[in-house]
Amino acid sequence: MTALTPEEFMELFRQVKHAARRLENRGRYDVAYETPEREAFLAGERSPERPERFDDWDLNLRERTAAGARFERVRVMEDPLTPYNRFMIWSNAQNSRNGEDIRYLDRNRANELNLPDHDFWVFDSTQLVLMRFTKDDRSLGHDLITDPGLIARHEAWIDLAMAHATPWRDYVAEDHTRAEPPIRLHPEVTTGGP
Repeated sequence: MTALTPEEFMELFRQVKHAARRLENRGRYDVAYETPEREAFLAGERSPERPERFDDWDLNLRERTAAGARFERVRVMEDPLTPYNRFMIWSNAQNSRNGEDIRYLDRNRANELNLPDHDFWVFDSTQLVLMRFTKDDRSLGHDLITDPGLIARHEAWIDLAMAHATPWRDYVAEDHTRAEPPIRLHPEVTTGGP
């Protein structure tokens, strides 16, 4: 197992020849650079512009998928959806347009399928990257593993998750409010009976 620098991790996406596949398990990720967009979304404001910080990602995704590589991701979703789940569903529209196959799977169904509870990427069926997080959702780093048995097990989990998950377009079409901010009540509004 080898700890990757952020630069080494990003380089794996630029080197993809056949497939980059991810299973995402967390209901929230504390990613500092997305805080302004996330807070704006949760406040009901949505920018039509994708931030420039995505330019390299978007270009690489379009180039790799045009060359025949598959980018696949299954996000395990909470029920009810967390505010962060909704933010990611909304922001995934551009990834989907760029060629990434993003799908959603209910947490209860993931548990029934005995899927693992950790996050990972598999690159070209030869490299597994385990993603580590703190309890409060901050990244602790990425570990590269090249053991063929572990890679095969993780690919089988992704195959299973993909087979049972709903593609982004269908998931949003089933309920358009999934890509909307959660309802916010004013502090002075109370709920409940008389």
